[in-house]
Amino acid sequence: MPNTRSTLDSITSRNGHSLTDQTLAENISDRSPEISESPADDWSPLSKELIDTLPQVWTRGLLYLMLVFAGIVLPWSMLSKVDETGTARGRLEPSGATQRLDAAVPGTVIQVSVKEGQRVKAGQVLMELESDVLRSDLQQAETKLEGQQNRMAQLELIKNQLLIAIRAQEQQNEAQNLEKLAQIEQARQNLNSNKTAYTLQAEKLAQIQEAQANLTASKTAYTLQQEKLAQIQEAQENLEAKKTAYTLQQEKLAQIEEARQNINATKTAYILADSRYKKDMAEVERYRKLWQQGVVPEVKVVEKQQLAEESERLRSQAEAEIKLAEARLKEQQGSYDKMIHQADAEIKLAEARLKEQQGSYDKMIHQANADIKLAEARLKEQQGGYEKMLHQAKTEIEQAQSYVKEQQSGYESLLQAGKLAVLKSQEQLKDLQVQITTLNAEIAQSKSQIESLKFQLGQRVLRSPVEGTIFQLPIERAGAVVQPGQTIAQIAPEEAPLVLRANISSTESGFLRVGMPVKLKFDAYPFQDYGIIDGRLTWISPDSKITQTDRGTVETYELEITLDRTYIQAQNKRIDLNPGQTATAEVIVRQRRVIDFILDPFKKLQKDGLQL
Repeated sequence: MPNTRSTLDSITSRNGHSLTDQTLAENISDRSPEISESPADDWSPLSKELIDTLPQVWTRGLLYLMLVFAGIVLPWSMLSKVDETGTARGRLEPSGATQRLDAAVPGTVIQVSVKEGQRVKAGQVLMELESDVLRSDLQQAETKLEGQQNRMAQLELIKNQLLIAIRAQEQQNEAQNLEKLAQIEQARQNLNSNKTAYTLQAEKLAQIQEAQANLTASKTAYTLQQEKLAQIQEAQENLEAKKTAYTLQQEKLAQIEEARQNINATKTAYILADSRYKKDMAEVERYRKLWQQGVVPEVKVVEKQQLAEESERLRSQAEAEIKLAEARLKEQQGSYDKMIHQADAEIKLAEARLKEQQGSYDKMIHQANADIKLAEARLKEQQGGYEKMLHQAKTEIEQAQSYVKEQQSGYESLLQAGKLAVLKSQEQLKDLQVQITTLNAEIAQSKSQIESLKFQLGQRVLRSPVEGTIFQLPIERAGAVVQPGQTIAQIAPEEAPLVLRANISSTESGFLRVGMPVKLKFDAYPFQDYGIIDGRLTWISPDSKITQTDRGTVETYELEITLDRTYIQAQNKRIDLNPGQTATAEVIVRQRRVIDFILDPFKKLQKDGLQL
């Protein structure tokens, strides 16, 4: 009994409890009904001592508990494993490169239109720089351009008016030219009519020839009637022959006279040709000066020079004809003087013979002469009318030719005047076109300046290049001064997937491997209410870096973790995660047996040098 009591006291003190005898008795009575039912006095002393040495019920319970621990808990702790996690802090970033927006020009920020973490659309204004000076320059340039465009409109109006005037002048020139050509054609028709009339007058020459034939017939009849007067007839014939020869010589005189007239006409033609040549040469010089002044084209000078060369050729031809005619006249004059002297002598001889033979035949000869004279008078009358009408026809032809030349000259003058008017208008048009070209260059320069100013203004309005989320916004207030190349914002593209970039202590990185599962707890969404998001470790930095924390400087490895989903589901509502949100990543570093956690303190004590 004393041993049992001491054992019970030891157990009681070890477990921190105080049990009374009554309680122990009740427990013994509850757990040993068979013993309690027997009266105490029925046991022998040996039996009572044996009964007193039996273990108490709670001792057996502890024993059972130890057996259960050794049989169940200990194997479970040796076989079961639990996850050992490493904790990493990080924030969401877009996978791949973000869109970096840099300032292109220096300036002062006058407005910031967005905040960090805000979603923006492509082209949305993020920030504006001061641009009052540029706007003033742009307004001045636009005012200048408006004035230049108004001036251009005026010049275009004047140009159109000049073009209309040129077309009207050309149409007027064409109408006047057609009218003059019609007049020239009418004059030519009149000339042709006069030539036709002259030809008809020439037909009257046949009547004159017929009268001459009648005269010859009368003379022949008279000669036939004088057969009896053979000698007189012979003498008469001889005289007639001589007279005829003399007449022929007289006709040669007419030829000589005609040759003289031809010489005079040729000299007149030479004088006219020489005058025309001098006039044409003067025209050539005048047109050459006008061509040098740019009034007339070179082709006009060439035409006038060709006319001068033609006049020179005609003058040379007339001079040659004069020399030839004078030579022929001299030759004919010598032959004529010799033959006329011989014919005169022969006529005198024949007249003497005729006078000698004529005698009683004077009356008949007188009658014959009267008939011949009558025929000659009629012939002369017809010939006089013919020559008068022929002269009149020639005069009309000359007048018609003069009128044709006059109309031709008027046509050329009118044509030249019209061309000069058109050339004058075209010169004005060229000057106007030069002004338009210069003004176009000025307008292009003004437009280029305006485009440059607008481009500079556009550079002072910073817009989002893509649709996405503001990832970083270094400048958040107006008044800041930016420099070229300074980062204004970083934008995460809308289509870029989000990853968590985190840092984990080097003490927890020993068992990290790519592909390990990760559990993410976002600071903005308590995991007790919104749960956690699963992820996977996709990248581990090859080297550690020193990171400054609240606990001092620690060495960390950078991790990249992909998310199974980029939203949080709460009460049937989907909340999208945004770049920049922070989270805690729990990485399952390794799995350990439960018993290892129990043995770790003992191992640590053993490592410290204690003997167990």
